[in-house]
Amino acid sequence: MAAATSTRTHTRVDIRAQRCGQQTVLARLAGGDLVRARPLPPAGSTARIALVQTAAALLHGDRIEMRVELGEDARLEITDIAAMVAHDGRGGTHATLQTTARLAPGAVFVWDAKPLVLCAGCSVRRTIALELAAGATALLRDTIVLGRPGHQVGI
Repeated sequence: MAAATSTRTHTRVDIRAQRCGQQTVLARLAGGDLVRARPLPPAGSTARIALVQTAAALLHGDRIEMRVELGEDARLEITDIAAMVAHDGRGGTHATLQTTARLAPGAVFVWDAKPLVLCAGCSVRRTIALELAAGATALLRDTIVLGRPGHQVGI
C-alpha cells in the first residue's frame, strides 16, 4: 500500500467536568475534525462521554490532543465507540495521540479505551500524562494491537 500524501488534521478534544450538588456536570465539551466528544446519559453521579471518530484516522501527520480536567469530587467515564487504526504512513510525518488529564482532590476518571491497532508501516507517538491530586483516582485501559487479521503486523 502506498503512503498517503495529503496534509492531515490537528484535533483538540477538551473535556472539563465539575461537581454540582450530587451530580457531575460537563463544564466544557469540545472536539475537532477527527474525534468528537458526545455526552451520554449519566450513570448515577458520573458524567459519561463517548469519543466518536468522524474521519479516517490515523494517517501520517494526524494529531489528536485530548485534555481532561476534573474538579473536586467530579466523576467522569469516557468510552470509545470503536478501535482506532494507525494506517501506513511511510514517507510522512508520524501521527500523534496525546492525552493529558488533571484530577482535583477526590475526582474519579475512568477510560476504557478501545484498542489502538498498528498496521504495518504506521508511525505513531502516543503519550498519556496524568496529574492526580490527593484522593483522586484514575482507571485507564490502553491496549495496543499489532496488525489486523489478513494484514501485515505493524511495529
